[in-house]
Amino acid sequence: MTVKKRHWKRYKEKECPVCHEKHRGPNTYCSLSCSNRGRTITPEHKANTSRAMLRYYRNTPEGISKRQQFVNMNNGLKIIKSEDLDVALPGLYDPDFDYDY
Repeated sequence: MTVKKRHWKRYKEKECPVCHEKHRGPNTYCSLSCSNRGRTITPEHKANTSRAMLRYYRNTPEGISKRQQFVNMNNGLKIIKSEDLDVALPGLYDPDFDYDY
């Protein structure tokens, strides 16, 4: 299997409108930082991004464990032992399945 190479010489030489650097490539800007310069992020966009990241984090093992620690602390458990930090993660281990180790 061969990897398809990008032939940069195929593109004509252009000038980046932000930093005025000459480059060859398929895009107008020379880099991602130049293309993001001057971009305004609205509060609605920030809220959507934050909501999506929280939704992702809550389903990770770290998020499940952290949420269980918070619940334990709010239920009056002042001293947290290492056994209390162990949280059952749904869907990671099936006791009925015959695992070959």
